[in-house]
Formats: sequence, structure tokens, C-alpha cells
Amino acid sequence: MKYRIILSFILIAFSISKAPAQIKSGYIITGQIKGLKEGEKVRLLFRNEFPIWGWSHELIDSCRVKNGEFNLHGFILDAPRLVTLEFMGHHKEIQQPFPDFLMGNEKVYIHGTINSNLLLSQSITIEGSQSNDEQKRLQPFFDIWRYGLCEKVYNNLQEIKDSVGYNKDIIQGIEDTKNALIAQIKGSLFRSTSNQAAVPFFFIDCFDQIGHDSIVPVLYNKLDDQIKNSYYGKLINSRLYLCNGQPAPDFMSTQPDGTTISLKNIISNNKLTLVDFWGSGCGPCRKEFKTNTVALYNEFHNKGLEILGVSYDTNEKSWKKAIAEDHLPWLNVSTLKGCESDPALSLYKILHAPQNVLIDQMGKIIAWNVFGLELHWYLDKYFNQNAEKSSVSISK
Repeated sequence: MKYRIILSFILIAFSISKAPAQIKSGYIITGQIKGLKEGEKVRLLFRNEFPIWGWSHELIDSCRVKNGEFNLHGFILDAPRLVTLEFMGHHKEIQQPFPDFLMGNEKVYIHGTINSNLLLSQSITIEGSQSNDEQKRLQPFFDIWRYGLCEKVYNNLQEIKDSVGYNKDIIQGIEDTKNALIAQIKGSLFRSTSNQAAVPFFFIDCFDQIGHDSIVPVLYNKLDDQIKNSYYGKLINSRLYLCNGQPAPDFMSTQPDGTTISLKNIISNNKLTLVDFWGSGCGPCRKEFKTNTVALYNEFHNKGLEILGVSYDTNEKSWKKAIAEDHLPWLNVSTLKGCESDPALSLYKILHAPQNVLIDQMGKIIAWNVFGLELHWYLDKYFNQNAEKSSVSISK
């Protein structure tokens, strides 16, 4: 009942949303914020994605406060973009950076007060940006999918493991419920967001959690050319080949003994391949190996599972030491050139670790970022249930 109410809210929000109206002459930002100092510098910045490993800010405009007001204007070629403001004279007074907001070539009015007792998100109001309004309407939808049905389920599974261990029937019930709710949310998204400029932004912003879903190419194809050519539309297009159901891109990399190995060969010689991205300095990665992955490898390797550990280490000694200390029994590779030049990290758009991708023998991507009990469930379902079906078929 609770989820039905939430989904009803989402559908209502979608039904009233409209594509943001863009101003051909560009954006105009008028700001009236009490507490700014006369002559203080105000900077407008894009939040850009690095090719690998995170985000950066790019200055696009600046001005000075005059008579308690600041004015910024320009043109965003690939609108909408996620932007933020910096007030250069209030570093100590402001408790957090100015909240990011989505903006196109629109007239935006920003007003409020800088108050040391309040966060900027509580004391500042942004009006006039239809792109930002659309972002706010879509936010609950993606929060439910990302946090409620991905991260929360993962955390609950970890608690189950601590209390009762692996129980196939319990995990099956949880996965069935989660997938049924995600299917409803995806159906609502498909019907109600056929051409909204904020949709590509959300799939990029939540890329590791939901950006690999098979619905992403479907929604992308429904966008008009203007949205496809936006900054986030182009980023989504550059990642479509990594969605579930797509062929896993091949790469070659170096093993600890100096020999090279290709992912394609590993896939063809095994029923399932798990590509695990990690580093010797990644505590969560190594904890996952010790508590889950090594045991699962030992249980399923003889049934056709192979794991390829792809390290982002630049120090060969640290990499090899971690492999030995954690007793990693699977294949391990690293170019030892760092994340900027590692072909695997670049191909798979790995911005942080731990991450993994599960691939079948045909080379098709099955799932992304499955760990612990959920990974155990995937492997159990694939190997043991398939074996049971084959046994029944033979007996008949």
C-alpha cells in the first residue's frame, strides 16, 4: 500500500511536468541575497564529469555584487547543465557550498539570506528554472529506485547475512519484490517522461546504481535531438554499450607475472565471469573479498565461475602484496598506469570502487554491482537451478 501511494505521487508529478522552455538569447540570473557584501565576487560554475574518477568545477561566469544584487548572463550550448554558485567573501559564514541546481537558457531569480545558523539549501530559493523544477519533480522517483530499492535492499541483505546467513528462499522473495517494484517504476518512467531534459541527468547522476539498466537505451531513443545533444544526453549515449543485455567490451591487461590476458578469452572459457574493479587501498573492496567473494569463488569456480580482478593500482608492489595478503585465487590484472590510462577502467566508466559486472558465456552483461548475498543468489540461481533443470530434462 505504501509503495502504491508513492507511485501514485510520482505519476501525478510526471503528468504535470513539461519540457523546459529555453531562451534563445541565453540564461539570465538575477540574485538578491541578504548578507552579501558590496563588491563581493559571485562565480557561476559548471559541474563537469572527469573522463575517469569523479567531477570537477568549471568557471563559466562571474560578477560583483552591486546595490545588494548580482546579475549573470550567458549562453549554455549544451543545456541543461548542473551549476552552482560561489560567494567569494563568505567562506567562513557559509556552512556548506551553494546547492547544485539544473539550469538551461532560462531566466532565473535567486533570493534569500546568508545565515550562519542555516544551510544554504534552507535559506536560499531558486525560481524560474523549469529545468530545476523538473529535477525536483523527478527526484523522489529516482530516490526510491536508487536508495529505497537498491541501497536499502543491499543493507538489509547484509543484516540478514549477519543473522541467518544465506537462505535462497528469503533472498528470492526479496529479489522478486524489489524487481516487481522497479518494474512498476520503470513503467511509470516510460509512460510519463518521454521527452524530459532532466532524465539523462538523473541516469548519469545515479549511474552506478541505475544507469546500467536496460530501460536506459529505450528512454534515450524517445528523447528529441535537442535533449540527445545536451551535455547529459551525450554522456548517456556514450554509456549505452554498458547497459544490461549489451555485449561486454573486451580489453587486454597485464597479470602479476607480466603476461597479458584478454577478457574475451576468459568469457569464452567460463560459464560466468565476474569482473571486479578494486585497488589495494580500497578498504571496502578488500573487506568484500574476505567476507564474501573468496568463499563464493571457491564454491562456484568448479561449476564454471571465473573472476577477473582489475586493479587501479599504480604501485606494483602494493598490488601484488594485496593479492598475496588476501589470498585472491582468481585472475588479476593491472596496467599499473593509473586510472587515467587503464583501458578497462576507461571502457567500463569506473569512477570509484568497489564495482563489478557479471557476464555470461555469450559475452552479455547480466548485472552490475552485485555483492554479498545478492551475488550469492545470482550464482546459486545460475549454476544450481540450471543444473537442476538439466537433471530433470535428462531423467525424462
